Amino acid sequence: VRAARTGVYLVGGTVRDALLGRDSDDLDFAVEGGAAALARAVADHIGGAYVLMDAERDVARAVRRTRGRRQQFDFAGLRAGDIVADLAARDFTVNAMALPVGEGWGGLLDPTGGLGDLEARTLRAASRHAFVDDPLRILRLVRLAGALGFCADEETEGLARAWAPSL
Repeated sequence: VRAARTGVYLVGGTVRDALLGRDSDDLDFAVEGGAAALARAVADHIGGAYVLMDAERDVARAVRRTRGRRQQFDFAGLRAGDIVADLAARDFTVNAMALPVGEGWGGLLDPTGGLGDLEARTLRAASRHAFVDDPLRILRLVRLAGALGFCADEETEGLARAWAPSL
């Protein structure tokens, strides 16, 4: 499997955790088409298991155990027309960053200002529609705040309170 494949991006919590210096055995990739096929190729390449999670949305996982640790590689087709739109549709700005595979940190894509929010230790919704699109993101807000020691900004907290009855 070639790492320099175009249209493949490390995304979400993978990028966030790397920028925070946190170890992770869970890598998330956004792929411009053929995510499930790429997951199958990676699973075969690493001698791991392949799990098709959602054929309609082109989401799959490659998993392996090595030295007693479980490593997970999630691959998902873009949720929107391109990577920038995909990132804008994510939950929080700190999870809405991407790094094209094969490029260094100079290639970081950050259309919602997640890097600044990481530095400020702030959880901010990537859009005003974040909780409309998925009210369970409210629970994720609470979990991430606890796990990372971050605080929600005032607008995000207000949005979460407004959409909490949707849970």
